[in-house]
Amino acid sequence: MRFEINIKPTAKARPRFGRNNVVFTAKKTRDFESDFMAEIEKQGYESLEGPLKCEILFYYSRPKKSLDDPVYRTKKPDIDNLIKAVLDSINQKLFVDDAQISMISAAKLYDHERDFIVLTLEPLN
Repeated sequence: MRFEINIKPTAKARPRFGRNNVVFTAKKTRDFESDFMAEIEKQGYESLEGPLKCEILFYYSRPKKSLDDPVYRTKKPDIDNLIKAVLDSINQKLFVDDAQISMISAAKLYDHERDFIVLTLEPLN
């Protein structure tokens, strides 16, 4: 399955502690996760079983002042936090549990025009 999601890549924020030491997820992260899954639902999907290969490409619009920069983005957010946000948003929806992901690759790249994410999931069987 391949999805192209027109949404700005957003990193998973660290858990926050509220009153009485209640742990909660930041609003920005919750909004990203629900918006990401809503876009996938528009495209249609089926839940996958067994071991999976996952590829995630995070595209950022290239700043005008850096047109000569390389293709790869080396600025924050960290790629591991970007991956976590995507996997948490599709966990128990596109697959039973993210423990099924046995192989993963990801990249932060520049696009000339827009921010978006490309997600590809494939069975390894």
